[in-house]
Amino acid sequence: RVLFPLTFEFDTPVEHLKKIPILVQQAVQQQPHTTFDRCHIRSLGESSINFESVYFMEDPDFALMVNTQHNIYIHLLEAFKTE
Repeated sequence: RVLFPLTFEFDTPVEHLKKIPILVQQAVQQQPHTTFDRCHIRSLGESSINFESVYFMEDPDFALMVNTQHNIYIHLLEAFKTE
């Protein structure tokens, strides 16, 4: 089980925030050996909107998990830039 946070500023348009779970799901599903679980707003911080994302690795290899997480982050950075 891999859990990772994403934090956005309060001035992020709601239309963009609604797309975050979809973009995370796409990023996870493009990686081998993964099963997407969820992505949602977990909390509203003092100065940020905090998302929580979870996926499962189907292979317990730690190096594979770290590389997968790296690839997910790269995919998300590219998707956020496009959006």
